[in-house]
Amino acid sequence: MLVRNAFSTLSPGTERTKVEVGRKSLLGKALERPDQVKLVLQKIRQEGLLSTWRKVKDRLNAPAPLGYSSSGIVLELGREVSGLTVGDRVACAGNQCAYHAEVVTVPVNLCAKVPDRVDLSDAATATLGAIALQGVRQSGAALGENIVVIGLGLLGQLTAQILKTAGCRVFGIDLEEKKVDLAKTLGMTEGGLWGSTGLPERILSFSNNLGADAIILTAATESNEPIVFAAQCARDRARIVVVGQVPINLPRSPFYEKELSVVGSRSYGPGRYDPLYEEAGVDYPVGYVRWTEGRNLASYLDLLASGQVKAGPLLTHRFSISQAPEAFEKIASRTSGELTLGVLLEYPAQTQAHPPVLKITERPASLPGRVGIGIIGAGNFGSSTLLPVLREMKEATLKILCTRHGHTATHLARKFGCADSTCNPEIVLDDPSIQAVMISTRHDTHGPLVRAALEKGKAVFVEKPLCLEIEELDAILKAQNVSRTPVMVGFNRRFSHFTETLQGYLKNLPGPRLVHYRINAGALPPGHWLNDLRVGGGRIRGEVCHFVDLAVHLAGAKPLRVSAQSPKGPASESVSIQIEFKDGSLAQILYAATGHTGPGKERIEVFSGGHTMIIDDFKEFLIQGPSVKKRMKSWAPDKGHKNEVQQWVRSLARGTASPVPFEEAVLATRLIFLVLNSLETGRPVSVPDDFNP
Repeated sequence: MLVRNAFSTLSPGTERTKVEVGRKSLLGKALERPDQVKLVLQKIRQEGLLSTWRKVKDRLNAPAPLGYSSSGIVLELGREVSGLTVGDRVACAGNQCAYHAEVVTVPVNLCAKVPDRVDLSDAATATLGAIALQGVRQSGAALGENIVVIGLGLLGQLTAQILKTAGCRVFGIDLEEKKVDLAKTLGMTEGGLWGSTGLPERILSFSNNLGADAIILTAATESNEPIVFAAQCARDRARIVVVGQVPINLPRSPFYEKELSVVGSRSYGPGRYDPLYEEAGVDYPVGYVRWTEGRNLASYLDLLASGQVKAGPLLTHRFSISQAPEAFEKIASRTSGELTLGVLLEYPAQTQAHPPVLKITERPASLPGRVGIGIIGAGNFGSSTLLPVLREMKEATLKILCTRHGHTATHLARKFGCADSTCNPEIVLDDPSIQAVMISTRHDTHGPLVRAALEKGKAVFVEKPLCLEIEELDAILKAQNVSRTPVMVGFNRRFSHFTETLQGYLKNLPGPRLVHYRINAGALPPGHWLNDLRVGGGRIRGEVCHFVDLAVHLAGAKPLRVSAQSPKGPASESVSIQIEFKDGSLAQILYAATGHTGPGKERIEVFSGGHTMIIDDFKEFLIQGPSVKKRMKSWAPDKGHKNEVQQWVRSLARGTASPVPFEEAVLATRLIFLVLNSLETGRPVSVPDDFNP
């Protein structure tokens, strides 16, 4: 749904950390994220230093959205949203959507209706309330128990209040006396200053000499002292819940002797980090998961409505959105002696739901010999690889850049010289000054966007794959048959200097040809979008089409039969494919996701007419035959991206044929569907004659 924000909350803990990291040097950021440094070093080995450095700089210079807790009014609803209507007041959660922004797009499971008795300013704390509530649930706190809360920032204050409503006795600890005093006025039983003399003894006395039943850590520190202290004041078999950002370095003795339990609290609750729940709106059955993050949001709002929890006293500062820099400076400055807890940003009452475009510069007119281009989608690959080439081309005029998030669209439009930016692809497709569209979105949108662009009479460049379903391919073919506008799929490896060199030798050699293409792709992280069959299509549909196209291109003949084997069937990340050709040529593609990527990613071997030709990771080319032996090397991989984009734009400007014939792109797509068919049946599949261009 679209929500017009009324308020959003800055948390001095989480967002102060983001601001502090953002202000650090490159070395400081590297020390914060050693895991990312390892990925960068791996990228250097695969792609070379210069290419990797450019990508790192682009990533670090890109703006990062801030915010994760807001409230506002529903402007529009997606067609599958139920239980809400336009005009409803809602609280929104999630660092992927509940930004500090006038209008936000929020999935249904990450929002909850605000009760009439709750002010929207208080409701803007709902995400923090859900985090606190989940921590309490993880503690198993029961009526009459003695609970210690370490850290009385915004989360700790809410945690103490929620525990009080559950009938618990609460002892709170913080570095600042003002926070301890505030918590007492809001119902906390007792409190003390961190490091004060006799604090463990006071907690023991508070708990009738039993020790705390549970300790909830809501502090943020790089020291493991809070968890050591928690073990010290815990009773036998007590529970320690980690909500805040604290190291978990456990001293063995107290944890072993007392048989203590340490539990992590996953942010707002079950559903967090699950894309099916958060993005696709698939709820968990209440009989199996009573308290999801969405239900935690609603439960916290009910506590506000009943008056059992008070958010107002915790909101110590308020700024308009136009004063946002001052608000962030407030939470980053740590002013001595001043109590800073929740900081509110307030938004204007009237905001346009769908600003059609944001003007970046005066849009240049389309000149003869220049192609007006619109860009739909500009993720890491598009912004680091495709757009830099377009920007330098005199034959291209970049008109509108469209991405899912407004801050990204605006930033990239400024960077690459686009006149306008938008979040609405229809704006790009409807613009009469745009003759061609470059599409580099997630795979599930490729087919519908290509069809829509063709129906508007636009030429298309679409990153692979062309589409994910046979029905989408049929719709594209019908649209292209009517429009007759060119469609080019981003099979860039055809355009590598090494591939073109290899092809130059092959055309003078007799066939048939044997092609062996090994791709050492490596495994993707669990939950990666590419392996989501609905979104990414899986690696066979989403990536292997690249290699099928190049193998057919190098074989230079019409495919006759396809067979495929895979360890886990059509959904597997690894596959072995064999393609037989009518002239007797053979191609084998081995796509492996189970190996180590250190030895290199891609190796192509072609055997023909007594010659052996090898492309190794697109860094090296070797040919050896009876009268020739030649080796070429490059410091960085040349996978043909620059040449591909240049040839596409020039073909449009000059009115010449597409550098990748549309029929050949369609053939590669159809062959992938035959590969999936072979995997399902376990048998070879013949290629129909009408598949071949």
